[in-house]
Amino acid sequence: MFLDSKTKKRKEKSFIPDDPEPWVIRGGICGEMQRLLPMLEGGSDLFTQGAPQVPTSSVYTIRPFTAADKAELYEICLSTCDDGQDGHDLFPKEPNMAGDR
Repeated sequence: MFLDSKTKKRKEKSFIPDDPEPWVIRGGICGEMQRLLPMLEGGSDLFTQGAPQVPTSSVYTIRPFTAADKAELYEICLSTCDDGQDGHDLFPKEPNMAGDR
């Protein structure tokens, strides 16, 4: 806040710059999308996630890709290349083509 010497009135200085970025005002695009959603009981039902009822201590190890995985990867690509459906009939002569794309 500052005091205007001419009018002797207090003016609050805004923390928003003259040309603000979109995410500065009211949460940006995420805030806009949340305001478009219908409000449920209390309005915060969609955006709260509680802790799990049973705590888990699962440990997952993700190993790097190896050359031995290539054949299995190509088979997955061929089995799902037709919009999630089997694509073996689409590439009868070149089955590796789906994986090469």
